[in-house]
Amino acid sequence: FARLQASVLTSKLVVRERDLAIAAAAARDLEKRVLRDEAKVMLDEAAKLLRAQNVGKATEAVKSFLGYCERLESFVTAAAKARSDSMEQSESFFASLASESMKQSEVLSMYRILLLSCLDDLKIDEAEEALLARLRTVLALSDEACTKVYEAAAGPLFRKLVEQAVAADMDAEKKSEIQKSISELALPPAVITAISVDVYGGKLKETAGNNKIINEEQSKNLAELRDFLGLDMEQVSDVHAEVCGPAYRNSVREVMGTTGRIPDEYWDGLAKLQERLGLTEQNARALFADIGREKMKAFGTRAMEQLEEKLSGGSSRDTGDDPLINKGGSMAGLGIEAGGGSLSTEVLNLVDFAINARILMPTKIQEDVNGTMVEKDVEVIGTSLRGEFNVKALKELYRQYLIEAFSGQNSAQNARLFNNLNRLALVLGLEEEEVAAIHNELGSMIYRRYLSRALQTGLIGDRERSFLDSIRQALDMEQDKCDKLVREAEVNKVSDMVSNMFDRSQVNAETVREVRDTADTLEVDLLTDVVVTKSRLEKMFEVELEDLVESGELTLGDMGALEEICEALHVSEERAEEMLQEAVTRRCNTGALQAVALLRQGAEAAMMDELKKVLKFAAIAPYTVEMPAVSMEEKQEVYMLFQANALTGGAPDEETKAQLELLKTMVGIAEESSEKTAA
Repeated sequence: FARLQASVLTSKLVVRERDLAIAAAAARDLEKRVLRDEAKVMLDEAAKLLRAQNVGKATEAVKSFLGYCERLESFVTAAAKARSDSMEQSESFFASLASESMKQSEVLSMYRILLLSCLDDLKIDEAEEALLARLRTVLALSDEACTKVYEAAAGPLFRKLVEQAVAADMDAEKKSEIQKSISELALPPAVITAISVDVYGGKLKETAGNNKIINEEQSKNLAELRDFLGLDMEQVSDVHAEVCGPAYRNSVREVMGTTGRIPDEYWDGLAKLQERLGLTEQNARALFADIGREKMKAFGTRAMEQLEEKLSGGSSRDTGDDPLINKGGSMAGLGIEAGGGSLSTEVLNLVDFAINARILMPTKIQEDVNGTMVEKDVEVIGTSLRGEFNVKALKELYRQYLIEAFSGQNSAQNARLFNNLNRLALVLGLEEEEVAAIHNELGSMIYRRYLSRALQTGLIGDRERSFLDSIRQALDMEQDKCDKLVREAEVNKVSDMVSNMFDRSQVNAETVREVRDTADTLEVDLLTDVVVTKSRLEKMFEVELEDLVESGELTLGDMGALEEICEALHVSEERAEEMLQEAVTRRCNTGALQAVALLRQGAEAAMMDELKKVLKFAAIAPYTVEMPAVSMEEKQEVYMLFQANALTGGAPDEETKAQLELLKTMVGIAEESSEKTAA
């Protein structure tokens, strides 16, 4: 009959289309708009009733609206077949029909009231499921939103059923009823589990709430309840931790006491209590760690108080020998100072507590060593003070403890401090990178100060290197970094020598040679390592050059002495020749004028000494000094006195003759004039 009716109506519509000359596509669009507008009116009416909180009539209006949609969908489908149209699916006619004036909360409420109506008999049949599906399409609800509404509506119904079953005898019949309801309500497994766990949690609170300890009979009853609800221990582990955790915490707090020492029989008691309270190993460890951290915080607070007192200058200061002195070296005089030891005492108490309470435990791990797995003994900790104190304060506490370890005078105490270093890092919760940074900072300071002192009195020998290596091992510093610190100290040593030499205006041959010798011994390059400027290198070359000439080590026939200082001071051969000529010219000019000045002063002995020095320069490159203010008579007198002094011991030898010739050339005395003077 419905198909016949649809056929008749379709025929009328076709005739009407033809009479009005409306295109098929336009007619279909018009049909869709009319049908949707009528449906929208009905939906808006249902929404008004819902806003007026008339749930009963609103529910009827929604069902009436959905019935209208169903009838029209059937008509549209039949009409399409009768016309042989390829129209879109009829369901899409009413998709997303919810009015823009409807809030999302109203859309969800409309779905919820229909759902509750369908759940009156605690199940949803196929017809009801189809009705709900049609409403979901019309309201454009997502699967996620529908699931939440369904859980909120059906969940309480299932909860009530479970609570009633648990309150009565938990027999097979009740369990069967629950399973039937689960099937009919079609609740998601996660919702069923959550409600079951919640009901179980309520019973658990009645039994073990307020820190009560579960006895064996109660434990058995709870196991039966879990079985009845289809729950395993893993599913109720969180609720057990929540309800039974406080009782376990109190027991842990009692057995830890103030020192943390827990006898073996108490450990066995805690294990049995954990099992009876239904706590997982993980939850029990977490609860144990919480109490451990609480106790450790008290020790940590006392250590922090000592740290604050030390940093504020409240503790007496004491400098002692390095604990590794018998391996070579001493910390005395390095500026590594510690307080009276109260801080390290409190820190050791903290570490001892963590060990006694078995919060800090030894274990074995497998480590890959060159492709081979090797068993290694390590210590692990169940909790730490990180988060209880400022990280900066924790790092400073570790740093000051380390300083006390290096500066104490009692070797046994120092050894104990060092042995607990890694443990302290674990207790404080410091990361490996943070510990390494502290070690590198303090180790670098010790290295620099020790090397500075060692290089003041000499070089770095085996004894010094042994001491430095002990520091490296104690702080687990990288060898490469330590080598760089040694190199840095060596370079700084030479750099300081150069700076002091110029700053104090002590640039003479002796100090320059000392700098060169030190740099050579330490294998430090003055240019590439110390970065001495070119002008300073040439100044150093100049004073050594003049000293070599004056001392007679550098002569015209033997220039070998220049090679060494040229290489050390980075002076090229060409530049060395230029500087040598400049030195000859300068010394001949100043020396000749100085000799005349001494002559005028009657200081003949001093004049002779000056001339002997100057002639060594002149011997390298004969040079005539321009002396316009000096008369020929004075020049001749200078020559005569030098000649007389040279001939005192008898006839002149070849060297004396050469000096006389050089003097004539230098002061500018003609051959004939000098002969007259000699006569």
